[in-house]
Amino acid sequence: MAGKELSASRPPRLLLQLHALTNNPMSLTITEDITVSAKLEASVPTTETRLLSTMDVNTTVTITVPAGVKVLKVAGDVYHENDGEVELKVYSVTGQRTWLYMWDYEGVSNAWYVGVTPNKSYTLKLGTSSSTGTESGSVVISYSQSINNQTPKVTDY
Repeated sequence: MAGKELSASRPPRLLLQLHALTNNPMSLTITEDITVSAKLEASVPTTETRLLSTMDVNTTVTITVPAGVKVLKVAGDVYHENDGEVELKVYSVTGQRTWLYMWDYEGVSNAWYVGVTPNKSYTLKLGTSSSTGTESGSVVISYSQSINNQTPKVTDY
């Protein structure tokens, strides 16, 4: 501030403009010390959004839970065209918890809700088996505001 002096009798002014979720922004002139704080929340979509969708049900994957997401829906199915039992398991290597498990005769589908930590990464092992070794299936992991309100069957914080 070369060549400029600040007067103690006339402190500098700060113009603060606030924008809310309305069409009418507010303007304030600050003339004294003030503390301003804000609470930010992540926006979770209202529609069901897929975090993972795979038909490779014998693999290991890593997912990162989006900000604001506290519950995931883990859905899967497994089947084969021969007689015999089939099973599908989604296991969290990170938290050593089973996120989804199902078995039945010839085919089965199910969904579990899992309590998770936002912004955390999880390594998941997906696996199938059957009495014939000819099974196939899929796993879908999704989130939304309504899923966030579900009571988890398992928690992996």
